[in-house]
Amino acid sequence: MYITRLCRNTSKQCGRMFSTESLSQLRSRLIYQSRKRGTLENGLILSTFVNRFLNSFTNKQLSLYDQLINSEADDWSIYYWATGKDNPPRKFDNEIMCLLKEHTNNRLREVRNSQPELNKELFQIV
Repeated sequence: MYITRLCRNTSKQCGRMFSTESLSQLRSRLIYQSRKRGTLENGLILSTFVNRFLNSFTNKQLSLYDQLINSEADDWSIYYWATGKDNPPRKFDNEIMCLLKEHTNNRLREVRNSQPELNKELFQIV
């Protein structure tokens, strides 16, 4: 069961987190949810995004990303925001969305026609 947790010293919601979810479980869940989307386009964009950035995210960034992909927004809205075809709502217009837009621009012209392989480093298995 998911619960909404609150940011420290504020009444703002930071995201949804399973009540007994550890940091490694949170990362693993976000990897899975990024790969298993409703559209192939978002599966490719989000899986390559988390492959590159997830392990460097701070707790705040993890929470913002969790909010984005587990919000009421549908996959096409996230796709249009990430590709710059539409402006995200204010609550999603943050550092994660900026990073996702930059990743989606693919200035280095990386081939991203399949999801990255799952590996131990990504899940930080010890």
